Amino acid sequence: TIDLTGKQPKMDMTIDLEKALLTKLGFTTGPNTNFVSKVKLDVVGVNPNTMEGEMLFTGLNYTEGDKVIDIPSLRLKVDRSADNDVFDITSTLLTGRVEGKVNFNEVVPNFQVQFAQIFPGFYNYTDTRKKKAINNDHFSYTLTTGDLKQFLSIFVPDLSISPGTTLVGDYDGSNKDFDLL
Repeated sequence: TIDLTGKQPKMDMTIDLEKALLTKLGFTTGPNTNFVSKVKLDVVGVNPNTMEGEMLFTGLNYTEGDKVIDIPSLRLKVDRSADNDVFDITSTLLTGRVEGKVNFNEVVPNFQVQFAQIFPGFYNYTDTRKKKAINNDHFSYTLTTGDLKQFLSIFVPDLSISPGTTLVGDYDGSNKDFDLL
């Protein structure tokens, strides 16, 4: 069901995505890129900055040419309060928690700048924003990798990360400081 009577839409439904042809939909330029999954949504909101609830992807399959990523299950749970948000992710690729306040409009380009500085050979990004916004994002994170071979072979083929690698750190948007502890 989709309930549009509140301030934000509430979705409680299951979507059986048999095959999304991502190239034809304009999401990628790669040849024969598609996505398959069963998606169970129990969320309020559609904006990533305010969305809350749980998303469960099962039988997730991403194909790009002859390369495939198979993820049996991926669960994202988002709990929000005025002062603190908690994002929990569980899958065979990655298990982790992000806790604090996140503005997705700013944190993604800020991370891209940071990753390009840390891994210039792996990640090429030029910040084209005219005004570099200062924001009040602040959060901590703990992420533990699973088997990333399939994922990395498509998105960063020259990078290798061992299963069980744990990343712990925090981010302060007021000075765009991304710390890896």
